[in-house]
Amino acid sequence: MGGSEIQTKLLRAWQSEFERVNERIADCFARSEPRDRGRGYRHVLLEPLERKNGWQLAEAAGDRSPDGEINCGPM
Repeated sequence: MGGSEIQTKLLRAWQSEFERVNERIADCFARSEPRDRGRGYRHVLLEPLERKNGWQLAEAAGDRSPDGEINCGPM
């Protein structure tokens, strides 16, 4: 098994576990919007960002600001 195959296998296992965690806590959210936002936040926390403050996390998740305003492109 080559290195690329191992990486693919590890990535699939990681994605599967990430989805399993999200499914386990989904019932903690009454609405889909906060559930989806939480999923995005958890995903961004796992990314190799140089800094992880509110603004950087929001930008990496595609939000305009840390308060959850969605970035719909230039205004």
